[in-house]
Amino acid sequence: HSRFGSRRWRVSLGKATVPAMAADLRNLPNLPGFSFPQFKDAHHKPQNWNVINGQRVEQKQGITNDRPRLVQAQRPPDQWRSGTTLPDSTSRAVFSAAAASQPGYAQLPAWDAFDRHVLRFQGYFKEPVVESNLESYRVRQVVLYYYLEDDTCHIIEPRQDNSGLPQGQLVRRHRFPAPSGGYIQPEDLRVGETLQIYGKAICLTGCDDFTQQYFQKSGMDQGPAIAGEKDPFSETREAIKVTG
Repeated sequence: HSRFGSRRWRVSLGKATVPAMAADLRNLPNLPGFSFPQFKDAHHKPQNWNVINGQRVEQKQGITNDRPRLVQAQRPPDQWRSGTTLPDSTSRAVFSAAAASQPGYAQLPAWDAFDRHVLRFQGYFKEPVVESNLESYRVRQVVLYYYLEDDTCHIIEPRQDNSGLPQGQLVRRHRFPAPSGGYIQPEDLRVGETLQIYGKAICLTGCDDFTQQYFQKSGMDQGPAIAGEKDPFSETREAIKVTG
């Protein structure tokens, strides 16, 4: 009888003795008051609460934190340095042979493999203007940044001189919720399509070269850049600059 309640029987076939399969006695019904002990690996008390931004919140995987995402990254080549005074190590050949037998890719966490990898999109959204008779809407140009390391985004508006608008950071960096549930992923960002973010319809008009290469390697080629829309106020300002 073993510690985990398993027992083995041997079956004799003539002169040969064949060990039978181990039977797990924990799956059998027990008499009242008799049971096998349940063993566990972790004995600590789980921590379910944390303080975030000065508020005490309950930590739950999928809401406040996610399991670290692993991606395949190309393994860097091993670089050996040879000195001028001391001979090379005798174990170098052993380590070189072991490194050559390993695959060319390694499993790395996304925060390490995609560190400082940012997708950048240009776009605009229309803001209604109700306090003026000369215009009914204003087109506001924005830049959307998507950070591959943790799937967060933030949106800024390039500053313009004498615009009279509070420009700069429009939406702080965090994970944007998707209209269909969950969070926005890179495949949701397509040039020429409209992105719904907190009641604003942002039309993506283009992206930079790094973003184009990333989607090409992922098998999702971005379309060509489209021309942005201009509002009557911007056209009037450009006309005044030309005539002035």
